[in-house]
Amino acid sequence: MNMNLTHAFAGRSESLAFLTLSGNDLNCMRQTRVSQDVTRKSAARYTPTPVLSSQEDKARIALCQLIEELGKSGSADEFIARRERLFQRYVDLMLGLGRIAHALNEGIELVKKIKEQLYVAETFYANAAKEYCPPHLKDQAIFSLWELGKVVDLADFINSRPPVPENKREEDQRFSGVCTIELLFGRLHLDCLAYAISAKRVLPDDMQELLNEGMRHFVNGHVAIRFGARLRQEIVDDSPVELIPLDEEDRLDFAYSMAGREDEEY
Repeated sequence: MNMNLTHAFAGRSESLAFLTLSGNDLNCMRQTRVSQDVTRKSAARYTPTPVLSSQEDKARIALCQLIEELGKSGSADEFIARRERLFQRYVDLMLGLGRIAHALNEGIELVKKIKEQLYVAETFYANAAKEYCPPHLKDQAIFSLWELGKVVDLADFINSRPPVPENKREEDQRFSGVCTIELLFGRLHLDCLAYAISAKRVLPDDMQELLNEGMRHFVNGHVAIRFGARLRQEIVDDSPVELIPLDEEDRLDFAYSMAGREDEEY
């Protein structure tokens, strides 16, 4: 899937506002709205529909339904086919809702909310029953949230630095686009795991492997934003942030993620 997302992630903390959205919270929100719209007396003959009060509500419900459709896939092949069809829409919904979160919560308040949401998410996965979230998926999910915390710190650092010079701008945009697509691709799989936990669905082995592989894309997003942060460190020498040195595995992962990106299909 050839997607140009360089406009969507400007290398600033507010551009990560979509991280305030929790797949589990969205699923619970949808279930709550449905239950409010149904009376016990008529439940047997009434098909519930969510009460939509705004375009934001519609977007959230659409996102819930998308995650549910993916999460209900019966096999890896079915999941891959649905993912290929739905990923662009997932990106649009997540970034659109993220912009609303940014409009309502600016600066340090937004960063605080993102960090709070990551903590809530970590607790959710840590307490998940192992039949719906096996240990290897739980470990990967919690590690992914740790990666996201580092990404938020680096985005906040980037936001505090002067803009990169003209001769570095194209490179910076390339890192930004890679960061966005990798984070959202990883996030899609994290959301599907949240759905399985909330719906008490035992995932087939091949689906577990796909979710595990998908969440590993958070590493690529982290590496990409670290490259973006290094561009700023070259401008300002007294940076208060010490970046973790890139090891060879990081470099190889990132090189692989960048290779042939225009022809890549998710």
